[in-house]
Amino acid sequence: MSLEDFPEPIIQAFEIYNYLPDEYLSGMDAIYLGKNLTSAPSIFKVYGITDNEDKRLCLWALKLMNDRVRKQSFAKAKAKNKTK
Repeated sequence: MSLEDFPEPIIQAFEIYNYLPDEYLSGMDAIYLGKNLTSAPSIFKVYGITDNEDKRLCLWALKLMNDRVRKQSFAKAKAKNKTK
């Protein structure tokens, strides 16, 4: 399966994800919290995403990607803390 096999809102979500700002929990070892999704609606306008169903699908994909990255980041931080 390739990226072109997905619906357009999913493809756009992959592109938009890279434009969203990163969030970190500061401290001695900063923990990556994922992307800040608050600017997504502004980026939707740039990409011309106006249909509500397309927005929902795109947001769903963004959240799914973000949740996966967050989960990996937390697992890595937890493993790192166990070795200390």
